[in-house]
Amino acid sequence: VLSQAHDEGFRVLYGFWPGPQAPPSFLIQRAQYQDEKVIFQTPLSETYPTHASVHSCLGQAVSPQLQALAYQAGHESRFFQDPHFGTHKFQALYDVWLEKSLGGDRAVDVLVAREGEAMLGFVTLEAKGQRRASIGLIAVDASRRGGGIGQQLVRAAQARAQQLGFQEMEVATQRNNDGACRFYQSVGFQEESSTFILHFWL
Repeated sequence: VLSQAHDEGFRVLYGFWPGPQAPPSFLIQRAQYQDEKVIFQTPLSETYPTHASVHSCLGQAVSPQLQALAYQAGHESRFFQDPHFGTHKFQALYDVWLEKSLGGDRAVDVLVAREGEAMLGFVTLEAKGQRRASIGLIAVDASRRGGGIGQQLVRAAQARAQQLGFQEMEVATQRNNDGACRFYQSVGFQEESSTFILHFWL
């Protein structure tokens, strides 16, 4: 398959292997990069608190502050961690993700935590079918982490998802991102599944 893809002009192939068992060693040895994506989920069965500083910015234009937050959201992603992509390609990918989210093509809402004119963090809310909402991008500015803003954003996203009629929520992160895994568990999410992702650069 790899040789055929090379002959057809492909530059990279992605391999997906369901967890929790890791892919066989012969696949790992052929891959240039390996990541384990973990899905956490929670039912939307409570009344979630909202914070006065969190507002929707759906429909607004991309701003430098939002762009910077989007790049921070992706710092643990496979597109940033795999050096074959490079910073330019990583940023171009997240620029498109952010633009499509703000425009409503990808997200059903985009929520921003503000302090005056400063954007402290943001979260994009996506639909995964009629029942399930998903956190797409989420980030708190590095200078303001540890102050509860991440929890405010998650609770606001859960409240908004409920308003839109969703009954459960998921979020994906990386197994090796210990901080993110602990954070989602601390706000009531439980691990649902995992997938190993392999990058085969041709």
